[in-house]
Amino acid sequence: GVSIARFLAALVSCRDWTMSACLQTLWKTSATIRITSADGYRSHITSPTTFDSEVEESLSKRWGEIREGWRLIRASGILQDGQTTFVPDFLLRHEDGREVFLEIVGFWTPEYLAAKRKTIGRFASKRIMLAVAKRHAKAEADAFGVVLYKTRIDPGAIVLMAREMTSGPKP
Repeated sequence: GVSIARFLAALVSCRDWTMSACLQTLWKTSATIRITSADGYRSHITSPTTFDSEVEESLSKRWGEIREGWRLIRASGILQDGQTTFVPDFLLRHEDGREVFLEIVGFWTPEYLAAKRKTIGRFASKRIMLAVAKRHAKAEADAFGVVLYKTRIDPGAIVLMAREMTSGPKP
């Protein structure tokens, strides 16, 4: 009970989320809960406002509220496969409902990049775009769904790739 209360307090402090859960009670019955950010719940925990990097913050500032129908929402999607959870840096959501996750790969060790490739591969059924610093782009340089950047990410390149990734059938 205490663990779920802590989790819910943190979840409620975030933006644009949905949670569904089926809980087993002490009386051997089940209870289903479904809540969303639109339900109006409030938390004593403040919403996360900081960015993981200057690259993320720069992209967010340059993006604005909406760009060609796309909203850039920070850390808004949670992907889960078994016991593995992945929270991409951004979710791009178009006003028509299309969605693409965006993960930014900046300066990291070779081990980190290998682990990131493995995680992305595990969620291959999802639309995940990578923004990769040119200095680290080896295998990703010509891959579909990859946008290269030098010091700042071009929002126009992100929109273009999101359109390309959502132009066909959903994976």
